[in-house]
Amino acid sequence: MVFLTVPLWLRSRVTDRYWRVQEVLKHARHFRGRKNRCYRLAVRAVTRAFVKCTRARRLKKRSLRTLWINRITAASQEHGLKYPAFIINLIKCQVELNRKGGPAPLMGRLTSTALCSGASWEKASPVMIVLLFVSLTCLCVKFIFQ
Repeated sequence: MVFLTVPLWLRSRVTDRYWRVQEVLKHARHFRGRKNRCYRLAVRAVTRAFVKCTRARRLKKRSLRTLWINRITAASQEHGLKYPAFIINLIKCQVELNRKGGPAPLMGRLTSTALCSGASWEKASPVMIVLLFVSLTCLCVKFIFQ
């Protein structure tokens, strides 16, 4: 390729129109109606789909967190503890509960009982709590020692 002038050499080159159109239509193949065939309609539909997809990722994270918290709340209320008190007492006992991997009902009845009894001891010694949790082999609890 021969560049006769500097502006021709410096200008930015975009991809061919054919490949740009094919990229948009590739994302629109599963749409219904003319949106999967007509480029002008496909551009609008694909843009809208990408916006909704981005928003849905944030909403999914939010809804999963509320689900995990609801599960822990239900398990702690079985033993007479409310969720905020349960979490605060676990922090006081130097136990960190992973909300994602640790929904108490799924861990088993014995483990959730141990967690709630450990959380209800506000002034229990950390060694006692460690022995209690190690004996139950709870995988979802991480011990933090200071």
